[in-house]
Formats: sequence, C-alpha cells, structure tokens
Amino acid sequence: MSKLVHGFSNIIGKVNMALNGTFRVNQRGNFTGGFSPAKIHDIFADGWYVHTNTNVDYLELVNPSKVDARIVGRGYGKKGQRILLYNYKNIDSVIYPTSWMQRDYLNTTAVQCHTSAGNSLLFKVLAYSHSSHTLLYTKDVMLKPGQTGTPVRVSSAPPSAAGMTSYGGIYIYLEEDGEFEFTVQDYRVLEGAYKNPPVVTNDYALDLMRCKRYYQTGHSLIAGLGYSNGTNYIIERDLTFEVEMAGVPTITSSLTLLREEGSTTDVSASYSMGTTPTLKSLGMFAYKAIGGDKPVMANIDWIAEI
Repeated sequence: MSKLVHGFSNIIGKVNMALNGTFRVNQRGNFTGGFSPAKIHDIFADGWYVHTNTNVDYLELVNPSKVDARIVGRGYGKKGQRILLYNYKNIDSVIYPTSWMQRDYLNTTAVQCHTSAGNSLLFKVLAYSHSSHTLLYTKDVMLKPGQTGTPVRVSSAPPSAAGMTSYGGIYIYLEEDGEFEFTVQDYRVLEGAYKNPPVVTNDYALDLMRCKRYYQTGHSLIAGLGYSNGTNYIIERDLTFEVEMAGVPTITSSLTLLREEGSTTDVSASYSMGTTPTLKSLGMFAYKAIGGDKPVMANIDWIAEI
C-alpha cells in the first residue's frame, strides 16, 4: 500500500509530472527497431537522452513499443563505470504552474528497475533543484541479476517560481567488470512524499501533447498561385502548431517538391525557402527571382524543436 511519509505533505498528486516518464512517446522512432548502439546525446525517447556522464565501454538500447512502456539496455564495462539516462525536460512548469508556484510541499521521484543478466548494478534516481542549484540523489539500490527494485528520492528543497525540479534521471553503476542488462520503466515525479510511490500512468494523449511542446514534425502542402513582391516570386503558408511550443522553436526544413503554373516538372532546385516560427505557428515560404512562371504548389517537410 502506498503511504505518505509521516510528517510530510499530504498533497497527493494524481498526475505523473515527469515528461514521458513511461517512455511511450518516441516521435523520432529512435531505438524502436531492436537493440542499437547508443552514444552520448542520443535521444532514445522524447525528453530522454544518454548523458555525458555515461562512461561504460559499450551500451546499446531498445525502446520496444508504446505498449511495453520501458527502456532496455545492455552492454559491458568495468566496475565503477556508469550510465546516466537523463530526463532533460522533466517537469514543464507551464503545464503545471500552480503546483510549483502556489504550494509548499515535497515531491517524490522514483523508477522501477530490473536486472536481467550479467553484472550486479547499483541504481539511483536524481533530481536537479532550481532553488538550491544542486543535484538531489536517492539512496543506493543494488540489484543482482534477476532482481527488481524501486529507487526513491524525496526532495527536500522548497519550491520556486521556476519549478523546484526541472531535470532528472536514472544513474546505473556497474558493481563488477563484465556484461550487464537492465530494464527501467515507470519513472515518475509525484506530489507528496511517499514511502512506496504508486505507479501513475498518464493518458497517452496527455504525454504526447506535453512532448509536442518540445518537438513536432509535419509535412505541409502549399497550394495556390504565388505572387510577386517586386523582386521575387513567392509561395507561402502559415500553419498553427498542434500544441503551443514551450519556446520559439528551431526549425529544420526541406523543400521536397515545387511546381510552377502550367508545369508538371519539379523545379524545387530553382527555389530558396525560409521559415518564421513563433510559439503558436510556423510560416513557410519558397521564393526565386522574378522570371518565368509563378509557383503554384510546394511540399515542405519540417521539424520544430526546442
């Protein structure tokens, strides 16, 4: 039975405030096709990447599916080497502003860990405190092959307007030389201080919406007769993001097809393109110096990311 720690806050959160704590959202599709070598800065699920503190000799990961909702890793290394799976977006204080700005409470960070084979592993969860600018670690949980455990961290720093905990992750230390294999799932940040944190699984649509505040992709068709601004022929379109971005995004885009009036031939190589992003929308345009026919259709693939 999940219990609040005696003497701590009695606020019980019903939402997992950690971004993509079940690893189900993977818009990039990375590591979904089977075990693949993982290097520092590789994103293996939305909001999660392999941190620079990782120093094992070899690591590979797989993010099996939305149904499995877990990350599995394996590899080899030496005693004392480590892996840090980093939740670099963690809590979105825009989505949950009242939690961080109006309540005086503690919170609990936890994750379920399992060792499948090979090395004994030591697990800990961490959280980064905005107010004290320090890393808050759990007590160590050492698991032998075949064991399952739940490292837990109850934070002790007061909340701040920016959000008490905005980053977090899972440290995994090798207890001996050799091969290792592990599974992590149900990473969660909950309001209240729990002895035995409950597993809280958000609705997938909520997790996806929150992830889209940091990463969205699209394929957009621009159709209609282009116009002249006196210097260039231009064809353009504005679209509204599915979810308002958490900040003005960086845009990566490519012009995949462009047709001109009366033509069925792709002339995209003759055009330049540009984008004008805001929090809520993305303006896209393709242009070339005046001459010949005006553009009537363009396809643009884009990625918005912060």
